[in-house]
Amino acid sequence: MRKILTIVLAISIGLNAGLLVRALRTPSGPSEDGPRQQEQLDEILTRHFERMTADLDLSAAQQAEIRKAHDASLPSIRKAQARLESARSAVRNSILTAVDAPDEFRGNVLELQQSRARLDSLLTEMFIVEMTALDPVQRERYVEVSPWNRPFVRSPPQDDGNERTRSGSKGNEDR
Repeated sequence: MRKILTIVLAISIGLNAGLLVRALRTPSGPSEDGPRQQEQLDEILTRHFERMTADLDLSAAQQAEIRKAHDASLPSIRKAQARLESARSAVRNSILTAVDAPDEFRGNVLELQQSRARLDSLLTEMFIVEMTALDPVQRERYVEVSPWNRPFVRSPPQDDGNERTRSGSKGNEDR
């Protein structure tokens, strides 16, 4: 159980770090991404379920138990995701507009942290249900095939048509 909690904590820390980076990199302005983000959430959950089914050779009873948990949790997760996106938008906007209002910024960041914590809590509960549906051999296999069991490798920069690289140079010709 301690190993599972350590994994969940590691995921939470990584997600929070990514959250701040995403908040800073995403353009500000009104978001019309709500339905698209909900679709992405549904797609992620579907892929997760399909991968669990294939990688862990879930029985029909296990699939039904996990699917039932997902279906019961999804409305709350969607609501938490929408709240999180709203909080991200508020942080982005306060970075751009609340330069002289640090308390407003702190409040927005606190709301963002609380929103992330709520979503993490809901996902943790769903994770626990998934783990209880698995037998010990499947839980061990789950850890083996999980992303957090692989070393972190940074993806190479994407070619966006801009001549400059992430470091700001034009490439090897400056060397």
